[in-house]
Amino acid sequence: MPGYDWSQLPATARGAFGLFQRIAQERQTTTEAWDSIRSWADSQALQDLRRAGNAFPSIDELAAASRPYTRGWGVHTVNAMRGLAGAWLRTKQALQRIRPQEVPTGDSIFRPPWATSSDIPGVETTYRFRVKLRITPPGEGAEPMYQWTTLFHTGPITSVSDLLGGSLLQGMKDRYRMGGGPLNLNVNDVAVEDYELEAM
Repeated sequence: MPGYDWSQLPATARGAFGLFQRIAQERQTTTEAWDSIRSWADSQALQDLRRAGNAFPSIDELAAASRPYTRGWGVHTVNAMRGLAGAWLRTKQALQRIRPQEVPTGDSIFRPPWATSSDIPGVETTYRFRVKLRITPPGEGAEPMYQWTTLFHTGPITSVSDLLGGSLLQGMKDRYRMGGGPLNLNVNDVAVEDYELEAM
């Protein structure tokens, strides 16, 4: 990432950060990463074409429609995004190594180059806390379902346990237990499966 001008980052690359996170988590090689990028661009283009009424585009049509998604993505940009995704993964792993009663340290909070709240004097940093819930429906042998939810926190963070046990998160867990969540299930168990913290 050193030497990369993030102000020149194509908007489509930033929007595809989830793709680079998956690449990092799967520890893909350079060849595999470029294959994933091409597959992602083709998938996005195919959805666009189908929405436009072209359910069975030709190879040339698909190639033309997918090209804008990776326009400006040179080797330097892709390497920078892969490096950034690697940094995100390391902060996530560091956060989950912290004991629940401990305060998250700087190396456990992901600060992407587009974060702005921490750069404004006199303004408290806003954090995005993403939590993956494991939702187990009632009944013997029921398969668990998984749902990501996003919570926002402004100001100092006292501990990981406060984030995980915060009123917003607890309220969401209670909603699922009562059957009032988006999945509309009468669930008897909701647990935290995964989580990450990002400065905005």
